[in-house]
Amino acid sequence: MDEALELGSYLPLSFKTKSEEEYIRFLWDAFQSNYISEKYEFSSLAFHLLYMSFVSFAIWQIRLARDSAFKHALVGFELDAENALLNAETPFKFYEELREAQIFRFLKLIGCENEEVGEFGKFVRRRNKIAHPSGTVFFNDRDSIDSELTKMMREVANIQRHMGPIIKEIYASFLAESADPEEREYADPNEEIEASLIHHYYISQEDLAVCAAYDLTPFRNHHNLPDIEALHRSLRSTYAEAAGEPLPPQPSVSPEPRIANVIESPSPQLPADEAVIGIDVGGQRKGFHAVALQNGAFDRIASQDPAEITEWCRQHKAATVAVDAPCGWSLSGPSRLAERELKLGENKIHLYCMPTRDKGLADTTGFYDWVFNGEKLYELLKPHYPLFEGDRQEGPACLESFPHAVACALTGKIVPADQEVRRKILTEQGYDVSSLPNADFVDAALCALAGRAFREGRSQHFGQKGEGFIVVPVTRAG
Repeated sequence: MDEALELGSYLPLSFKTKSEEEYIRFLWDAFQSNYISEKYEFSSLAFHLLYMSFVSFAIWQIRLARDSAFKHALVGFELDAENALLNAETPFKFYEELREAQIFRFLKLIGCENEEVGEFGKFVRRRNKIAHPSGTVFFNDRDSIDSELTKMMREVANIQRHMGPIIKEIYASFLAESADPEEREYADPNEEIEASLIHHYYISQEDLAVCAAYDLTPFRNHHNLPDIEALHRSLRSTYAEAAGEPLPPQPSVSPEPRIANVIESPSPQLPADEAVIGIDVGGQRKGFHAVALQNGAFDRIASQDPAEITEWCRQHKAATVAVDAPCGWSLSGPSRLAERELKLGENKIHLYCMPTRDKGLADTTGFYDWVFNGEKLYELLKPHYPLFEGDRQEGPACLESFPHAVACALTGKIVPADQEVRRKILTEQGYDVSSLPNADFVDAALCALAGRAFREGRSQHFGQKGEGFIVVPVTRAG
């Protein structure tokens, strides 16, 4: 599921109506709850709808940015359908006139070739098979759906790459139209950005990364250049952190907070008989899957009770406990510094972003249940395993890790979020994975390796105090 959660950064930060926002939240909940309960077929249907929603938001942006080209692409449609598409009030209205497979043709307007459009649309054909009675369950295990999700996310990233010029055009248009504080809708720059850019254009975190990196050179002779620069500074300082990418340096822009990405000084190798433990966290129904690495072998336990897991760690006299769950919430905004800066070299490693705790508490879908479950575990662990807060510490410790990032660090490259890939990585590290019966234990084992790297001084961490750090092994040279 890890890679699928990256889709959140490609979806809008703001919606035109409350019902649209509730619809997307419903789909996220349906995807996650069915995935956790191992009803993978239904989980795939919910994710497909999220995927198609992402496509509709992209088409919406194309229509607004390149109106003339969009009109030319409507040649061949009946007049009523053409007018409906041109006058659609929200992206979801497109599907009232278009079959799902048809909507991908508009991606040719951003330079997508026929072969790419075919790749984008193949998931519709697969969904159609699933949505009709066939007597066959297509996704009957976690590995099969994870493989499908990886393929879908690959196409999402491809579409987003092609959307770069569109987002730049949208942002340039916004800067020009909102330059004059006396004429725009809101005098306050942040309010204007929120309403006239993010809300109107269905801007996502990934889109904001493009806006934040925009070069203002085309406006060098604009009569409102100071006001344009002020808008751009506001976007970078207030919103760009949500984009999940480091900001390129620009004049008169406030510096980003210092990134904690520190490689520890080497320590003696941890004795083989000293245990390190990794824990995969789910909601209350799924509970916890823990793996202890000791004497070169894995021991394991699954439990819905965080107290039982804590006691199991103590019985093993673990040196380090590495947990696959957020150890904190965002201090402000939709993400933590750790999530924005987690990367391998120059390549960002995507993961689901943590909002403020108030937003998590206000959510009624149950999406954050696993986070609150992890919170309970951390509270029980802390008296025996103090939480790592960025400084080198002796003695037992608990920390946050992320299996996908661990897998990438161990191989020195971005790898698919696929369980077979992760099993292979563990095997290549010299471990027998036959005792790990499912993906949850595999993820816990990867966290255990992060815990060992931390204890031996071979780790790096991302984040800041108050929100928490994500710890992964030092990246292997590629």
